[in-house]
This record gives sequence, C-alpha cells and structure tokens, in this order.
Amino acid sequence: MTNTVAKRMRVSGYVEPSGPRLILSSRDNTRWHGFSLQVASVPSSYESFATPFDRYWMSVIVSGHNSAHLRTGREDRVVTFSPGSFCGYPAGQHWDHVHWDGQPVESISISIDLNQLKFVDVLFEQRPRLEATFCSSTDPGIIGIVASMRHELETGCLSGRVFAESLSLALAMRIDALGGGNADIHVQGRHRLSAASARRITDYIETFLGNEISIGDLAGLLQLSASRFAFCFRNTFGVPVHRYILSRRIARSVVMLRTQRTEIVEIAQSCGFASQSHFTETFRRFLGITPRRYRDREE
Repeated sequence: MTNTVAKRMRVSGYVEPSGPRLILSSRDNTRWHGFSLQVASVPSSYESFATPFDRYWMSVIVSGHNSAHLRTGREDRVVTFSPGSFCGYPAGQHWDHVHWDGQPVESISISIDLNQLKFVDVLFEQRPRLEATFCSSTDPGIIGIVASMRHELETGCLSGRVFAESLSLALAMRIDALGGGNADIHVQGRHRLSAASARRITDYIETFLGNEISIGDLAGLLQLSASRFAFCFRNTFGVPVHRYILSRRIARSVVMLRTQRTEIVEIAQSCGFASQSHFTETFRRFLGITPRRYRDREE
C-alpha cells in the first residue's frame, strides 16, 4: 500500500483464514445515518455465486492484492484489485460465479440508497446518476470520503446525523461525477439561497440545534433536492452544512458557559453533542481551550 493510501485508509490488521469475516458494520450503530457501510476481510482464496444487489453498491480495497474471476453464462473476465482501488455496480445481478485469488483483502463496502437521504427532486432536478460501472478504478476523492465514513463509524458517530449524511451525499456526487453525470458542480456552485430562504434555514437550525438535524429535512423546507441544497448552502454561508451547525452549537455553548451555572454535561446535551467528551474535544478544537477552563477564565 502506498503511504498516501495507508494514511487515508487505516488497515485493521485482521485476516480471517477460512472465509469472509465482518469487521465493522453500520447496522450495529443506531446513531449512523449515512449509507450502509461494512468493513470485511476476504481470504486469499474464496468463491461465491449469484449476488443480486437491490441498489447501487461499491467496494473500496483497503489492503491486499487480489484478482476476481467473474463468470456470467459463457462470459469470463478478470478484475484485479489493489489498495486504493474500488469497484461499483448498479442494482441487479452482475455474475453467476466469482472466484478470488491472491492475497487476503480487506475492503469497505457501501450500499448507496439515494432515498435514505431524501434525494427526491421536488423541482424535478437531475438526481445523481449512478448507472456507470467501475471495475478496479482509483480516485483520491473516493478514498478520502470512504475513509472518513469509516472513522466516523468507528469513533461512535459522535459528529451526528448531518455529518454522516454530508459524507454520504459527497460520495454519491463524486461517483456521479466520475460516471459523467449531468450534475455540473461548477455551474450549480454559483447558486445561492435567497435572503428569505437563508433566514428560514438558520431559524430552523437555531430552533432544533439540540436535536439531530437532517440535510433532507433542511432541503425539504425549500423544496430542493439534497444535492442542490448542499451546493447553495455552501455558497451562501461559505461552509458546508455540518460545519455551520457545529459552529452554531459551539456558539450557543459559549453563551451558556458565560451566563449559566449548568453542568457541562447538560450544556453538551442541550447543544446537540453526543457526549461531554465529544463536546470538550470539539470546543477545544474551535477555541483552543476546554469548556471548564473557559468558564473558569470568564468568572
């Protein structure tokens, strides 16, 4: 594995000799609100039969070199995988039989469910096109996003719903861009929210700051698709949705620390943080000091 890939895609070091072994699954954490994700190890030699997918599916190789021999009817083909490469398949059945040969492989598989993020285009905009099939492609953007998704899941989904949704949205849009989708990021990027729409969104965020906030719900307020809303929001406020919400939570916590004697754990909860430790870590990252020391300094 190259140094760059190794830094972005951490390897667990675990290899199951007898068959595929699940290492991590988003289904085990109810706080995860992004695309379904699984980390698994596949031994050096393994075979399986027909696997139909109910939606677009992709897998990123974290470690190991391997070749998959795919057979469909009389057609045979070989796809070679290496660290940092990925494959993607639209819904349906893509082989009758597959046989793996080479080194043990650790991979991250993601099921891309657009409806999960409320990609319904109320204004009949072009939804992300994920028809393209990728076989052993490489892309730094894909690697970075998927690595961030894994890290967020491994650390307990502390950044909340909007962050997991933002990562999933970014992944869908990146795949669409690689597949030659119609969505032109640069053209859409010039769009901004009107003053009235921006106020409606910020009022909603302030009202529900202590709760889980969904990008889909925010987009729905303006009858926009999640993808269009994310672009317009960033161009209006200069930061992604999840970053803006995080900054507002910190701002509210600062006011509470200055004006109330409320316990820090209660402040963390009322400002929408998953735990006191996550609040402390985030507060220190923003202001360079812990909440407790900040309060002591202000007294």
